Amino acid sequence: MTTCLPRPALLALAISVLATGLFAQAPAPIEFPAPSPACTLKQRVGLTDITVDYSRPSMKGRVIFGGLEPWGETWRAGANGATKVTFSTPVKLNGTAVPAGTYGLFALLGQDEWTIILNKVPNQWGAYQYDPKDDVARIKAAPVALADAVESFTIEFNDLRDESATLSLAWEKTRVPLKLEVEVADTVVPQIEAAMASADPKKPYVQAAMFYYDHNLDLAKALGWMDAAIAAQPDAFYLVYRRALIQEKMGDKPGALATAKAALEGAAKAGGAIKDEYTRLSQAVIDRVSGTAPAAAPAAPAKPRVNSSGGTSPHETTSAVIGDRKTGIRVTLTYGRPFSHNPKTGELRKIWGSLVKWDKADRLGADEATLLVTPSALQIGATTIPAGAYTLYIIPSEAGVSHLAFSTNIGKWGVPVDETHDLARVDLRKDPLETRVDQLTIAVANDKAAGGGVIKIMWENTQFSVPFTVKP
Repeated sequence: MTTCLPRPALLALAISVLATGLFAQAPAPIEFPAPSPACTLKQRVGLTDITVDYSRPSMKGRVIFGGLEPWGETWRAGANGATKVTFSTPVKLNGTAVPAGTYGLFALLGQDEWTIILNKVPNQWGAYQYDPKDDVARIKAAPVALADAVESFTIEFNDLRDESATLSLAWEKTRVPLKLEVEVADTVVPQIEAAMASADPKKPYVQAAMFYYDHNLDLAKALGWMDAAIAAQPDAFYLVYRRALIQEKMGDKPGALATAKAALEGAAKAGGAIKDEYTRLSQAVIDRVSGTAPAAAPAAPAKPRVNSSGGTSPHETTSAVIGDRKTGIRVTLTYGRPFSHNPKTGELRKIWGSLVKWDKADRLGADEATLLVTPSALQIGATTIPAGAYTLYIIPSEAGVSHLAFSTNIGKWGVPVDETHDLARVDLRKDPLETRVDQLTIAVANDKAAGGGVIKIMWENTQFSVPFTVKP
């Protein structure tokens, strides 16, 4: 039987055969492995999203720095296209402010110092068209020698905290770390305060309390919020444990001890792994506050939450190890540093007896109250200051005895001073200064000869001081 196809069908069949033959002859494209594979690194630090797009060349037996990549030249920090980094919010790198945005990342190589460069032109091939006129930031960084070689160029994040991380570049036997800082408290605290002031009955008491605890903000507020959470869940021993942590950081050892024991009793009624976990955690607090384990020092704020208006009273944290460097304790002070000159007019102001009144309590600084943190009890004359965190303020006197006050009302705005929370007042020595001090300076220093330390307050032409020892 013969079947005849109509002409259009024959034509279609011929075209199909021809096409099949032609396509069969075309080789499939070959995909080769990249010598320097592309990598995308994503990391959230606090509330900031960071993305790094880069290529990862390998050593392959070559000398890298000072060889493949010569000293004194600008390197693309990778291979192929320039490395690209994106920050969703403003950040700081080694203290240098960087706006939110996407940047090309380059490195000026030095044997003793690198310069990390962020350039506003992110999409470049290599560093061939790099133009320093487009630099947004140039950041000095110290290279660290590594014992073991890193075969493939690596960019990574470590030491992650709510408000910081370490961004590192590593290749061959060199690692270059950069401290990355982001804002968290300035964003979260207003939201917490608004939530707590709202009429919503479901308030984030636990999360807010622990945020304030972790960031060393207003611990009295944190304690109140944790109490509210416990009132709603009286059997929640895990919340009672966290209340003990807050009391411990506040320096309230008797309160922390009693609360931790209550948490221990609550955990004993539970079963399984949670019982074991909170038995261990609660016992650790008991051991610390009762002196049978090393004390956990309440930390000073990593940075002030609220800066002074216009930056006219910059904040500073200063500290000193009192006693032997290996076995001594570190006492820390955080305070705002106003100037003698009026920040609005530039006029030189009289400080003692005018801006700071004689025989009146003064906040001793600016903005948030001055904070002292000590992990061990201090002895000042006949007065014992227990381990903990305290607000300091001064009562200066022109002719009589000046005093330094230790207050338990920490974390509040500096004025007005609330004297009802005073733990103790100690006498200050007053001496004239030969050289005028334009900016308030508070220092804590080790005094080996006296076997303790000294707190010094210097401003205008006067120094106030008080020695102390560390109680064994």
